[in-house]
Amino acid sequence: MVAGLILLVDKQQATILVLSEHIVSILMDDSKTVPIQHLQRTVEAPTSNTALEVNYNYEDGTPVTRIFSDKFTIGRHSECEIIFLDGKVSRRHVELHPARTRWVVRDLQSTNSTYLNGKIIKESPLPDKCVIQLGNEGPTLILQHVSNKQ
Repeated sequence: MVAGLILLVDKQQATILVLSEHIVSILMDDSKTVPIQHLQRTVEAPTSNTALEVNYNYEDGTPVTRIFSDKFTIGRHSECEIIFLDGKVSRRHVELHPARTRWVVRDLQSTNSTYLNGKIIKESPLPDKCVIQLGNEGPTLILQHVSNKQ
């Protein structure tokens, strides 16, 4: 067993930091303490008044419109919120999430890239209306910010 203080650093990645008693005594030394007001920073929470309308077609051509207000993923995997069986689409191809007043699209290291209005992106804020394409010749989705009045 390791003696020391265990701190959870990152819940999502389950990163754990183990500190020795010597390090803990240094950290607890009041002469090295920084007042909390110097460490504070302002973080803007995502707004809940902007949803994302997503328009696309099923493989058989049937048009679909969905509205999202929270993070969602698109890919071939059964746990994705939007599923395409097209071989050009990665299992988890792309993630979209609200951030402040805009939505953000993030490619999840897909094999065939993600295109935003015809340009390859890794991560980008979404314009009010845009087209996402999964792979060079893969499925396309038309995205539009909409009011999320509840």
